[in-house]
Amino acid sequence: MKLILSFLMVLVSFSVYSENEINYVQKIENSASNEEKEKHYLEWVRHLSQINTLACDSVINKRNKYISSLSDNGKIALLITYFNNSRLSGSLRSPDFSKYQLNKADLLLVKGMLKCAKKESISKEDYEEIKRNLKDYDDPMRKSLFYAISTCVEGIDRNSQSKYYNSSIKYAKLSPLKTVASFIYDINSLIHLDKEDFEEAIINHQKGISFSKENNLTANIISHLINIGNIQYKLSDFKKAEESFLEAQELATGLNIDFISGQLFNYLGELYNTQNKLNKSIQYYQKSLIKFYNINNSEGLANVHKNIGKAYFDNGDTELAEKNYELSLEFSKENDGRVEKGELFYLISQLFLKKNELYQAEVNIKKAIAYWEAKNHVIPLNKAYLQFAHIKVEQGNYSQANEYFKRYINFSDSIHKQETAQKVAELSELFKSEQKERKIIEQEKALEEELSQRLLVQNKLENSKQQNRLIIIILLISLGLFVAIYINIRNRNRQEQLKKKQKEIELQQTLLRSQMNPHFIFNAMSVIQSYIYDEDIVNSSKFLIHFSKLMRLILENNAKEFISLDKELEIINRYLVIQKMRFEDRFEFIIEDNINEDHSRIAIPPMMVQPFIENAIEHGDLDNVENGLIRIKCEIVGNLFIFIIEDNGVGRKAAIKKKKSADSENHRSMAIELTKGRISLLNEKYKIKGSLKIEDLDKENETGTSITISTPFKMN
Repeated sequence: MKLILSFLMVLVSFSVYSENEINYVQKIENSASNEEKEKHYLEWVRHLSQINTLACDSVINKRNKYISSLSDNGKIALLITYFNNSRLSGSLRSPDFSKYQLNKADLLLVKGMLKCAKKESISKEDYEEIKRNLKDYDDPMRKSLFYAISTCVEGIDRNSQSKYYNSSIKYAKLSPLKTVASFIYDINSLIHLDKEDFEEAIINHQKGISFSKENNLTANIISHLINIGNIQYKLSDFKKAEESFLEAQELATGLNIDFISGQLFNYLGELYNTQNKLNKSIQYYQKSLIKFYNINNSEGLANVHKNIGKAYFDNGDTELAEKNYELSLEFSKENDGRVEKGELFYLISQLFLKKNELYQAEVNIKKAIAYWEAKNHVIPLNKAYLQFAHIKVEQGNYSQANEYFKRYINFSDSIHKQETAQKVAELSELFKSEQKERKIIEQEKALEEELSQRLLVQNKLENSKQQNRLIIIILLISLGLFVAIYINIRNRNRQEQLKKKQKEIELQQTLLRSQMNPHFIFNAMSVIQSYIYDEDIVNSSKFLIHFSKLMRLILENNAKEFISLDKELEIINRYLVIQKMRFEDRFEFIIEDNINEDHSRIAIPPMMVQPFIENAIEHGDLDNVENGLIRIKCEIVGNLFIFIIEDNGVGRKAAIKKKKSADSENHRSMAIELTKGRISLLNEKYKIKGSLKIEDLDKENETGTSITISTPFKMN
């Protein structure tokens, strides 16, 4: 029955894949332009990379006739998708770059990224050659790849690595290719894992999961969950490891991602073997073997056979353990060293020690020690020292056994000493604080006794004046109470007036923002309506997706006085994408971000830039200007946040001569007045000199427009 169900599932999966393939091929072949063909081809590849890694690989390699018609951006997007798919397939390999005909700058970039993904260091000479082309990497996708490569340069210090990593993630989130960010999170996690910095490795995978969930990258989510579970397993947090693995298993149901599934079943087998659940462990190992045999993955097969051997060894079956260790060794010879051979040699040594074959036990433990010493993996190396000492005891070589016991004990003691030193430091600080508290209490008691003595003497001397003094004290207290009540009432009135004024300012700002949004929504709905009338289903669907995401951002943040810079940049980016679609890609845009601080910590007033972008498009006649371009820059100068909006349109003078409709002119002037009003209110509230400056971009020819908006900002 199970066999029939499995066969039916394969048939259904194949039929669905075939149907999808036919649909995408028809879309590509019926495309009216290379841009449309590129869009459909890349959508197909990205879709397959998340549900069927083998099919994705097949489409990229067997349908390479589409590659020649791709743009430079399309070729890089395809290569990064290929890298991500290869990683999810368990075989990150170099493609045939000659098929892609990349320019020199892009070729250096993708080759550097491939090295980084393979955990290979990039030489300083190679990095300098890549860096010389930095001016060509002016879009978010290329910038994110450049900064990711910068983290892999040989000899890089930790602070620089962290700085480059943050920059790569910032630009990856702005890139239209969403797999880039997940890819970079995974690479950075591998770097931390190699340094045994497990906490940072988990944090990077968690960030990768959050981002992948936002962008429906199911296979990437599963990969991140499996890696987290594996780290938790290594840290002996078996409960959390099982939760991560089972969540990944649920998501992987129905997907054809054999390598990831094979990894998952292998880790579940390890987990259940640790919990002495042999039958359950072997079942998962067998499932893992089937997945790895399906894709002929020698690395996976080597690891699973190693783990099966360990499971049988733990349960006393040395014969089956030895057979599986031998298979693991055979498969490990077929790959380029990706298998963790130190653990395999250690387990084989353990097996021969139990069988009292001491020579073979010694040979293999020496291999394990050499492997872990080369990798500088101190934790497994320590257990290898202990194993070697046991072997030497059995051989009667007590001097050498003693030497390796000392190595083991010294390592354990060094850890214990660190823990002890920390506890001693804590106790020392506690003791010092207790001593200080005692001295303070003793001094307070002495002062109290001295004061009481003085009061007694004064009472004896001043009995005769007591009544007069009481009267004076009563008068002073009454006067003090009166003054305090008066000041309190006056301050309270001032605070109420200030709160009232602040509320008025905030209400005015909200009103101004709400006046700006209806015009934008009306224009957007007009575009959608025009697509529907033209029966353009593809563009109307794409436009609706962008529009709905943009509206969600606006609705969430419009009523706020300040929003984070990363959200504002996302709003601007989505708005420009929508307008670009509306005008059929007849203009381009560039967002230049010159701010190095964490964008999530910077808060700015929302929707300041959008009216002027709209004016640049509508009145600058960008759709008719050759090489029409909108450039948006942002920077921090002193206590002001600066937005600069530049366009190479016809200019203000020519726009006025065109005599646009009254409604259009009214909206344009209204946008300027509303923005000036918002800045004025913000200046009044925060006592800062914000401003709005409008001038010609080319003053000599009176063409183009440059708008500079200066507003207050907050750092969270």
